[in-house]
Amino acid sequence: MSASLEVTENPAAEEPAAIGASYNPFDPTFCANPFPFYERARSEAPVFHSGPFNLWVVTRYDDIVSVLKDTQTYSSLENLSPPVPWPPEFMAVLSEGYPMPPTMVNNDPPGHSRVRNLFAAAFTPKRIAQMEPRIRALVAELIEGFAKKGETDLISSFAYALPMTIICELLGVPPEDREKVKTLHDEWLLSTNPGLPIERLLECARNIVAYQRYYAAMLEDRRANPRDDLTTGMVQARVEGETPLTMPEMILQMQVLLSAGHETTTNLIANSVLLILSHPDVKRAIEADPSLIPGAIEETLRLQSPQQMFQRVATRDVELGGQHIPEGARVLVVFASVLAGQLFLFGVHTVGVGRTVVFVYLVPVLTALLSAALLAEPLLRSQVMGGALVLLGVWVTTRAPVAAVEPEVVTA
Repeated sequence: MSASLEVTENPAAEEPAAIGASYNPFDPTFCANPFPFYERARSEAPVFHSGPFNLWVVTRYDDIVSVLKDTQTYSSLENLSPPVPWPPEFMAVLSEGYPMPPTMVNNDPPGHSRVRNLFAAAFTPKRIAQMEPRIRALVAELIEGFAKKGETDLISSFAYALPMTIICELLGVPPEDREKVKTLHDEWLLSTNPGLPIERLLECARNIVAYQRYYAAMLEDRRANPRDDLTTGMVQARVEGETPLTMPEMILQMQVLLSAGHETTTNLIANSVLLILSHPDVKRAIEADPSLIPGAIEETLRLQSPQQMFQRVATRDVELGGQHIPEGARVLVVFASVLAGQLFLFGVHTVGVGRTVVFVYLVPVLTALLSAALLAEPLLRSQVMGGALVLLGVWVTTRAPVAAVEPEVVTA
């Protein structure tokens, strides 16, 4: 576990209401379209308790902003810990690897400032800017690879391939290791599912240790053999008056960066295309005026947040949305509910690529409060803008037939 903050395992709360009992973000059907649920929650129980997941879920704009702004009351120290604590058997296996110290995502001021400053010394705007030609070249290469086939799976052939390749190149992960790294990374994410059988959970723990050791070997190699990559940048990062990043801090930051730089970009590219396909009027407008594409991407951020939610832990008893949140309780803020629903308050509830005032106001407000995303955002935008501009540009100029295929919902 990453921090000294004591988390209440079973916060004192009334019996979960029906809405709390029906909340399951791991359910494929729920994930396919969670927005009706969020709308119901905002209306009936904007802040509700989920017993199975051991947390309070926050769905309304004002409540989410109050949580994000108040870092003294709502701590980030346990952001990377599962809502239901891992069992002792899991922790025993995990102890064979590296600890998960506070880094950028799971940290509070003033410790967050130290890690952020050191990471910023490695992950510079110059480094990001230097990657843009490579991003555009890779976009063209990927599109050329499937353009003549007549059909493709956008996720696997483009929305996943683009950011995964870029983030691995940024870190210095060789091509032959990328599928292995992605598999190990997914095991880390899967370990937070409280419904996993113990045997499967222990397998996740062993893979997490292997994942940590892989990055540790990379870091040790860069100490001896520096390269022009972000891994070397972290090893060499120095800020006057600050202790350099430790091995566990760098390992965990590399794990987090794979999510921040890859999964969010995959989601945003795919959501952009799907929203356009789902709204023929928008599709026609973009075909007539490709300069609307950047606005369409911004609109996707409003309607389909690539980062759906994030958690905090209450450091004291507090009232939130009419509910008593006890000290140590986990609080889950659902960004997706705010971006897709609470903009109704501003009179905006349809897709429109020419609009600027509302979503340009709201998205930066939320993004600025997501301290962990601030450094990764330029890379995400560079990948998405570069990727989507070329992808949608090819679509517009060639008028290639593009259609959404209803996905098959697979239950584990």
